[in-house]
Amino acid sequence: MMRTGALLLGRDQSSASGTSVLHAAAINIGETERATDYQDYANEMGKLELIHYIEDMGRIYDNILQSAEKLGVTSLVFFPFGMGAFLRNLYKLDADYSEANLHGQRLKELRHALAKRFVKAVSDSTVERVHLCIAPSGKGDELDANATAFLTEMLLSIKSGQLKPRVMEVLLNADALSTAQRLADDNRCVGLVNGANRRMVGNHWFSYGARMAIDENLHRRSWRMASTAYLLNGGAEAVRRHPGELAARVKGLGGKVIPLQTTNDSSDAKGEVLKQFRKWDTSGDGRISKDEMCKVLLAVGIAQKDCDIIFSAADSNKDGFLSYHEFVYWLLGGQSPPSLTPVRV
Repeated sequence: MMRTGALLLGRDQSSASGTSVLHAAAINIGETERATDYQDYANEMGKLELIHYIEDMGRIYDNILQSAEKLGVTSLVFFPFGMGAFLRNLYKLDADYSEANLHGQRLKELRHALAKRFVKAVSDSTVERVHLCIAPSGKGDELDANATAFLTEMLLSIKSGQLKPRVMEVLLNADALSTAQRLADDNRCVGLVNGANRRMVGNHWFSYGARMAIDENLHRRSWRMASTAYLLNGGAEAVRRHPGELAARVKGLGGKVIPLQTTNDSSDAKGEVLKQFRKWDTSGDGRISKDEMCKVLLAVGIAQKDCDIIFSAADSNKDGFLSYHEFVYWLLGGQSPPSLTPVRV
């Protein structure tokens, strides 16, 4: 199982004076049928291992926030990182994430799991303010799904007290680069997140297709970032990287590498979830009944009427039981009613 989360820090005076650019590479599990990272997160049946994927994406979120802290960033400009093209064709690799399966419920839950994990990274951070740039289209498409996931999990975390309202600012249809410039002009210490590719610091910015897709990938909009990326890549081709290669190249060019302290214990996340599932499954039949779940929820102070609501939300196929798959989604990405504090098991 791959463990990723490396982050490159840079500074670009042309795009936003004094702004630090945080180049972060998301995990590609669905850009095409040949998504470079999918096999690292697939089980023996070829299905996506959700726990490991969310765990590693969470590590990247943590790295972004920790790096911003080390740079003294007070205003972090962010977007639905990792949710765009890298999930777009996931259904071709795992049919559970197709629109035909439960009306697209699995992909919706996956997006919410990512957004929830990002909110946790923000709540654990000391960065004063995160400026979230989202661009809903109003057409019920990918852009709307990404925006809905982030906004929903952000509001739930505020209602539960996990996140303070002043920490997040939502900017609709705002350009991330322009937003960073505006904040820097107000003499704020700004961190601007740039979505990159794990095999390149940039993201195929010399290829034909890249010229047709200038969005949050900022290296295509700044010659300084493009030239820095070219030097760090050692060329324009996307190639397989060895551990430590990027750090060595940074040092070779006179840069500095600062280790980050990991905040999440990821030694055996899957084992812990499975252990919890078996604990709740008191009958040992490989599924959790409504009565089994309610016994646990009642024991931690949840009202009976709220237990019914929670179970109904978790039981996505409405068969009266929670499978292991449904249990995982409820823990990592399922939504509790807004008036309830999410249960931690």
